[in-house]
Amino acid sequence: MCLLANGGVYGRSRAAGHRLISNLKHIFLTRTGFFAWFFVFYAIAGFATLSQYGVHYDEITQRTIGIENARFLTGRATHADLQKHRFFGPLFETPAYLAEQVIYDSSMKGKILLRRSLLFALFLLALWCFYKLTKLLFQTQNVALLCTTLFACWPRLWAEAHYNSKDVFFLSLCIFTFYALFFFNEKKWWIVFVLAGLSISVRIAGLFLLLSVLVFYGFKPNQQKKSKVLLCGIGISILSCYLVFPALWLHPFEGFRDLLFYGASNPWPSGSTLAGFHFEPGQISGWYTPLWMALTLPLLHQLLFLVGLGILLKQKPNYRQLSFLALFAVPLIYILISAPTLYNAWRHNLYLFFPFMLIAGSSLDFLFKRAQAASIPFFSVVFPLAFLLGQQKHDFIYFNVLKNAWPPGSFTLDYWGISTGRALKQLDKQLPAGGKIYCFTEIVDLNRNLNPSFSKAWTSVKTPDSADYALVLNREGRLEKLQGTAIATEKYGNDTVWVLYQCRNSR
Repeated sequence: MCLLANGGVYGRSRAAGHRLISNLKHIFLTRTGFFAWFFVFYAIAGFATLSQYGVHYDEITQRTIGIENARFLTGRATHADLQKHRFFGPLFETPAYLAEQVIYDSSMKGKILLRRSLLFALFLLALWCFYKLTKLLFQTQNVALLCTTLFACWPRLWAEAHYNSKDVFFLSLCIFTFYALFFFNEKKWWIVFVLAGLSISVRIAGLFLLLSVLVFYGFKPNQQKKSKVLLCGIGISILSCYLVFPALWLHPFEGFRDLLFYGASNPWPSGSTLAGFHFEPGQISGWYTPLWMALTLPLLHQLLFLVGLGILLKQKPNYRQLSFLALFAVPLIYILISAPTLYNAWRHNLYLFFPFMLIAGSSLDFLFKRAQAASIPFFSVVFPLAFLLGQQKHDFIYFNVLKNAWPPGSFTLDYWGISTGRALKQLDKQLPAGGKIYCFTEIVDLNRNLNPSFSKAWTSVKTPDSADYALVLNREGRLEKLQGTAIATEKYGNDTVWVLYQCRNSR
């Protein structure tokens, strides 16, 4: 009674409410500024759009890799069972499959959305780390905000973060490694090398990440026990890679040798079209990745990068700047010289966008010192978000205006068949149920996993001759021409993304 009489309960509740509001203000206004608001909006929009993208060709295959490795680790499979996918590490796939056991009785749609949720959550964590990295590098909150929003709102990255558990996961590991490198490089330096080793298990390009880490420690002034850190670090990275890569356990030396060869000469059978040139497997030119970057990165990003690169080269780069310059330059030089087998635009080298934007951030830092500080937060949030929202329909095949210099049909558009889900939704509305549909490989059946209602309307067949309708996707830049009448299509600029044919035997 005394407590109530003195207003103790009410007073404490009110004080707690004030503390909560004060903490939220500190997070959303003082500590991170507008970035926290952007981050929350971005996260909500990302999780809300997980199902807007169709199931790509490799999505179920990636899940299979997780299943095979989980069965091996639990003693229900042999090492020989891992050999089919021995070149692909299961660092994301096995935990994602184990997480599925929580919803074991759910439909495949629920399991796909769970996988995508885990991937997007990891990307969000990487995005937060990217912001902290840029804030440390440039010592200005608003520059970090602008650099991070421009990074996050590149349409292709936004799209890939929903479904690409290979390249976006590897990109995220690169960011985590650099976060540890910049913040834990003294007493907890071993964490850096653990993360670098884990990245090698995902993509062999993790060796470039390890090299950039070695550059950091090699040029870091006043580094204590430098030789010990470098030698022990390499050992830790190798051990970390092997620990999470069961396919290497039986034949560690031969397996890693084969992995190196596969990374350079991937014998994938499909070709790729760029700037009117159709490249057959193993015949990619060295300029393949640089030209894809020039055509798919926004011109603003490229301008900022060139200015930032000039600023860094004009001054003497410090050990931090040298580390991310190495992560960008060394792989690019390797690609230009050796021309490894690549396809599906430049998604294999998507991680280059991370150091690319750190270099671009140097120009933002330079410009900020000569701009009105008050205008930066508004520009940082509104412009990138407006840009992203304007590209929502075709964000996964975004090109800048330079693409207009080539005629239609000059580029690979939808190698992974992401647009199939959207195409089937449209076709399901306008065509009668019960027809037979043909499409390249099993892409229709894959998309039924995400949208089970399609199975009620269509029967998938393997040849166009036995189909009522045929869906032709622009995978490699060249559209297959079928006999029949084109009754529906979707365009990206002057290019055709897909065409629906009514076949001759259609009822």
